[in-house]
Amino acid sequence: MAWIQRMERERDDRMYVSPTYLARYWQVHVNTVYRDIRKGALPASRLPGGQFRIAIDDARRYGRPIE
Repeated sequence: MAWIQRMERERDDRMYVSPTYLARYWQVHVNTVYRDIRKGALPASRLPGGQFRIAIDDARRYGRPIE
C-alpha cells in the first residue's frame, strides 16, 4: 500500500493520513472524505493550520464510503 508511505505520526504514536491520500486509496473524490468528516461519520483530528488528519485505525473501522 503506497499510501502508507505518506502517513504521519502524531504525539499519541498512532498513524495518520490526510484526506487526500485516503480519498486516493478509497478511489473516491476528496470531497466525499471531507463530507464524511463534517457529518461526524469519519473521525478526524484538526491540526493547528486547519488541515485534517485521519487515524488509520479509524479509517479501517469506517470502511470505504460510497459516493
